[in-house]
Amino acid sequence: MRLQHAFLAALACAAALASADPIRPGASPAATRQAIQAAIDAAAAQSPAGTVTLGAGTFEIDAQLMITNGVALVGQGWDDTIIKQVAATATANTRVVTLDGGATVRNVTLTGGRITGTNNQFGGGAFIKDGTISWCCITNNTVFDNNTKFGGGIGIYQGKGQVDHSIIANNSAETRNGNSLGGGGIGIYMPYGPITIDTCLIEGNRSVYTGNKTGRGGGIGIEFMYRANAVTIRNTTIVGNTAGEDGGADPSSGGGVCTQNDSGKKLVMLNCIVAGNTTKNSDATMNLNHSGGVDYCVFDILADKFGVNSQYGDPRFADAPNKNYHLASGSPAINAGTAYAGIGDDLDGAAFAATPSIGCYEYFGVLVVDDPTFSPASGVTFSPTLDVVLTCGTDAATIRYTLDGTDPTESSAEYTGPITLSATTTIRARAYKAGMAASDVVGATYTLGASTPPELGDITVTPRATAATVSGEILSVGNNLATACDVWFAIGASAATLGEPALVASGATTSFEFAVPGLAPETTYCYELTVSNNAQVVRSASASGQFTTTAKQALQPVVGDPAATRSRIQEEIDAAAVQSPAGTVALGEGVFEIDAQLMVTNGVTLAGQGWEKTVVRQTVAGSNARCATVSGGAKIEGVTITGGHTRAKFEDGAGVLVENGTISWCCITNNQTGDATWAGVTVNNIYGAGVRIKSGSIDHTIIALNAAYANGGGASHGGGLGILNPTGPVLVDTCLFYGNRAPNGNGGAICADFGNYHQLLTVRNTTIATNTASGSGGGVYVTQFGTTPDFALVNSLLADNVSGSGGADPNLSIPSSLASGYAAQSFGNLFANGTAALGEGSRSVQGSGAAWFVNAAKGNYRLPSGSAAIGVGKWYADIAEDLDRIPRRKKPAAGCFESRMGTVMVVR
Repeated sequence: MRLQHAFLAALACAAALASADPIRPGASPAATRQAIQAAIDAAAAQSPAGTVTLGAGTFEIDAQLMITNGVALVGQGWDDTIIKQVAATATANTRVVTLDGGATVRNVTLTGGRITGTNNQFGGGAFIKDGTISWCCITNNTVFDNNTKFGGGIGIYQGKGQVDHSIIANNSAETRNGNSLGGGGIGIYMPYGPITIDTCLIEGNRSVYTGNKTGRGGGIGIEFMYRANAVTIRNTTIVGNTAGEDGGADPSSGGGVCTQNDSGKKLVMLNCIVAGNTTKNSDATMNLNHSGGVDYCVFDILADKFGVNSQYGDPRFADAPNKNYHLASGSPAINAGTAYAGIGDDLDGAAFAATPSIGCYEYFGVLVVDDPTFSPASGVTFSPTLDVVLTCGTDAATIRYTLDGTDPTESSAEYTGPITLSATTTIRARAYKAGMAASDVVGATYTLGASTPPELGDITVTPRATAATVSGEILSVGNNLATACDVWFAIGASAATLGEPALVASGATTSFEFAVPGLAPETTYCYELTVSNNAQVVRSASASGQFTTTAKQALQPVVGDPAATRSRIQEEIDAAAVQSPAGTVALGEGVFEIDAQLMVTNGVTLAGQGWEKTVVRQTVAGSNARCATVSGGAKIEGVTITGGHTRAKFEDGAGVLVENGTISWCCITNNQTGDATWAGVTVNNIYGAGVRIKSGSIDHTIIALNAAYANGGGASHGGGLGILNPTGPVLVDTCLFYGNRAPNGNGGAICADFGNYHQLLTVRNTTIATNTASGSGGGVYVTQFGTTPDFALVNSLLADNVSGSGGADPNLSIPSSLASGYAAQSFGNLFANGTAALGEGSRSVQGSGAAWFVNAAKGNYRLPSGSAAIGVGKWYADIAEDLDRIPRRKKPAAGCFESRMGTVMVVR
């Protein structure tokens, strides 16, 4: 970067007079550094401290210069005197200069400094402990593999003092290991005195992090650590800096400026431009990231406006791509700043105006008034009249206009309000303001003419069994100020019986598409479609036709293509979701292999031909390879759900996640969270390998052989069913749980953790047998923080479940605080080897429950003659048929079966 300024030449002359014999570069970097340091040490011993003058040239040095005790090190200008550190290597830490004791560096370039591999080494170019850098260029200094903290600084680290009238450019942190990085241009960490950054250009610096932390503050990074010392940044342009360019797991922020821990609101920014800075991960804080309340007058803060008199938008540089950050004519930064004591000169050495511009450069060009603009724009056809509004972006400008085709002058008609036209007219306008050059002459033509209607292109109707999709083209919206169209649609059994038109699309310009729900299969419909524009005189165009819906057939799998199968099912679900009421998607017989979860929503029913005939199998074992999510009152019935395998934290319900809905007459089997040996992402605190439910019901369903593993030393609960913080009541009715496992947690079959969410879980007419848990409740585990009775067990059979906790009752584990409430609403249950029979009419029988079942070893949990479960239950009003669809006896059995009737159901 080489900037030529007349003022700097004058400074160079003054500097030359300060020393009769300026120092010249030596024969070697060591000799050069020794000569300069000796002169600095001699000047430090003077009272007052002396000045060391460097001549023109490049001063290569082999170690940093220590400038102390009020000494001034002065060059011939940053273009002519360059101090270059050449000893810095991949293994050596060598900055260019350190300032202390009120020392000063002026009129030089500092470059080549490098900090690498050492903790808490700050400032590759300069370390200002206490001092001033003035009229300098700090460029191409680096921090490499350094473990410094946020605010460490790359070009300059500043603890106390001032940087003024300087360019800090192209300094870079190339990589990092350890703490978060900040301060690509200037870094400030725990300031121990007041700091001022005045009339500087901070450009092209990078704060980059390649590890798992983040880069912040590409231009300036400040870590106050609650220090009370103020940092003032004024008349400074901060542009084109980058934070987090190479990424990092944490979001990067503040490509221009980033601060932390400014609880005392000690940052003040005045008359600054912060523009065109970037971050990799956080668009909202590309230019500025600061939480305190400060006084700003800044441009182009993308997240929001900040502080008193702040501006927002493009600062309009003269030539930003070529790094010319002077202000162009029409820049909103011109004369928009606030005067303050000691404002001095701009970075070109010229005095700021009485009302200064914002940024490091004052504007001295001729100001030009913005061109007037027309609304509506030129080219409009109107009828019968049209009001045209003129505006100008320059405040307090006067607009003059003509209607006869001549150019306006300062004596032409003044615009004071909308111009009403009733004939074809050309308006020509120009804007004036005292002290500024007039705008260009601009014109617009408006034509009186008849309005035209919209023009329709092709209309396409795609029917399905219970819905249709209509799409169409709009070739033209018409004239007469028309900009868009509304689309209306009427449908009926015949052209004579069309219903009332309904608005199906608004603001259409070139095309439209909408769905027509609630149709009957294999039915012919007539329709009329109308588009109406928003012209002065509204005009319309229509099209009509008919279509026939298809037969409603069960979907079939696409053999060998899980992606196509899943896409086909999901498309039908989405179409059924827009019907009113929601439709049903039927699956045929067969195995439906899918490659991602199905989203069953908005009251849709996904129905198979029965769990033995229709199987939905997840084939992709990914971080979240669940089979289905049910929400919005949707339902899955008559299918087997298998193969779900989730492997990441918070991904519950590998088989099905029920947000709000129903599972009915299904089989949920061989789904799994985590892995017994997998060492990938930690799986912890998962609830439900087979199903997790937040609100809704599961009825007449087999939940078997699901496993809730945890990885990384965590816990995973509810091998069959998991409930955590339910959002609504949950009902489990006439279900069979067997062979489910929680090898790293509680609740082999069911785990319910209510937290503070007092929703009722009711388990009734359900068999829970041969499930295991490494913790408590091999069958059922229930816990919560409060004492509301949130759990009821009715007519259920719990037997031969195994708990690893050593508790007396492996079938059921509930906290003592819930025991009385649970007993008050539970009845008709049978426990094998239970310690207590909780609930009215409930019994606990010693010995194995295997004798109660036909053949538990083969998955047949029906009741043989003489089973202890027969007749244990209690009748209630809405008791449902059993899992073999057999009506319940007046004195029902405990569990999901009334007898041994029906075919044997074995799930493997």
